[in-house]
Amino acid sequence: ITAAIDGGQLHARFSADPAIIPPAEIEAACTRLLALLEAAGQVVPLTDAPADPGAPPLLLIHPAGGGIDCYAPLARLLAPGQACYGIPGDNPAAPATLAGLAATALERARTAFPDGPWNLAGWSLGGAIAWEMASLLEREGENVTLTLIDPPEPGRLDGSVLTDRKSTRLN
Repeated sequence: ITAAIDGGQLHARFSADPAIIPPAEIEAACTRLLALLEAAGQVVPLTDAPADPGAPPLLLIHPAGGGIDCYAPLARLLAPGQACYGIPGDNPAAPATLAGLAATALERARTAFPDGPWNLAGWSLGGAIAWEMASLLEREGENVTLTLIDPPEPGRLDGSVLTDRKSTRLN
């Protein structure tokens, strides 16, 4: 089995000897494995360090391009103690709205953590997506901790809701 994620899409290649494993079993196993690989790509652990049991996981939302590898150094700095998960984006060439990106990321977050807690962060476009996710969650009555790392300027993205929220600037 070889697998790679390219442009937010999973590409996998399976090979087996049909003399050893019947083709029907190979196909069924490949289907199950592909479903597991796709589900695992929805929310990706960024470190394997143990987390404090009482610390809510930090969900890092993908910046433009959809990749989450940019968060690996931050996750290593926060570990051990803080569980960090990345939420990758889809195909960066596909047209998307901020609301659509936030809805997709929130769906992935809820798949992994159905009841929260909601500790969101994002860098650049990821900050705008995290902001929109926080707004959606707050409308549902959820409590959200939000950290923005160099987000876009309020009002600079079409459909952005980066206004009227308390903020603190870290120097």
